[in-house]
Amino acid sequence: MPEKQSSPSSQVQKEDPKKELIKPDAMKIELEEIKKYFSNPATYDQETRLVRDFYQIGQTKELSVDQKKEKKISAVQDLSMLYGLENGIWVATIDYEKYQSTIGQMRKKIIADYNCKTTSELMLADSIVASYWRIIKNERIVNRIVEKEDGGWSFDQLRVNIIKELNKEIDLANRRLNMNIVLLKEMKQPALKVNVRANNAFVGENQQFNNNVETNESK
Repeated sequence: MPEKQSSPSSQVQKEDPKKELIKPDAMKIELEEIKKYFSNPATYDQETRLVRDFYQIGQTKELSVDQKKEKKISAVQDLSMLYGLENGIWVATIDYEKYQSTIGQMRKKIIADYNCKTTSELMLADSIVASYWRIIKNERIVNRIVEKEDGGWSFDQLRVNIIKELNKEIDLANRRLNMNIVLLKEMKQPALKVNVRANNAFVGENQQFNNNVETNESK
C-alpha cells in the first residue's frame, strides 16, 4: 500500500517571527546587565592581567628562548607604563630620550622635598616638573633667537612673532608652575586645629582677636 503522505502544511512548520525577536523589556534588561558588567572596574583589571601575563611568560614551555625574551620586553614596557605615575616614566617621556634622565632627576628631588606619597601629590609633582621644563625649553629658544653664539643679533618680523608666542607659553607655564607649587604646599601643610569658645571671635591667619572671651584654647 502506498504510504500516506502528510500534507505540506504538516511537513513545514512555519515559525512565528515574533518568537525570534527579543522583547523590548527583555532587551532593556539585558543591555543594563551588560552595561553594569563592563562599567565595573573589577571586570577588567588591567593590572592583574599584565602581571599574570608577565608571570606566565616564564612558565610557558611552548615558547622558545628568543620568543620569551621578546614577550618579556613587551610586558616590561606595558607594566612600566601602567605604573608610570609611581615610577615617573610619564613625565620623563614628555621630551626626547636624551633629556629623560634629567627630567627624572628633577622629579625625584621634588618628591623628596615635599615627601610626595599620595596619587594627588605625585600628579602635582609631575605637573611641576613639566611646567618648569617647558619654561626652560622656551627660554632657551628665545635667548638663542635674540642673540647668536658670537654675540651678534638681528631682528625681523618673523623673529619678533616667534618671540611673542614663546613668551606667552612661558607666562602660561609660569602660572601653572606657581599654582601647582602652592597646591602641593597646601596639601602637605598640617591641618590647624583650633578650639575657640567666645561670644565674639575673629580669627585670621597668624592672628586672633577676641572680645568678651570666656575661654580660649588654641592648638
